[in-house]
Amino acid sequence: MEDKWPSIVITGASGFIGRSLLDCVKEEFSVFAIARRSRKESNVPYHKNIHWIQCDIANEETLNDVMKYINDHGGG
Repeated sequence: MEDKWPSIVITGASGFIGRSLLDCVKEEFSVFAIARRSRKESNVPYHKNIHWIQCDIANEETLNDVMKYINDHGGG
């Protein structure tokens, strides 16, 4: 993944709208895609600009870990 891309966070990345948005922005952004389902379950192909993060954003403890991951990987 290139370090110089601007970053974007997409929640609900496995849903219809999330997948569509992901497909539109993956070439121009470093994308942190958050979804309850795995990338494979969601039929989202691997892409070098996508960090797939499987979690439920309703879980505050897990969400704090996700935010730390995003900050540590250039999304801050």
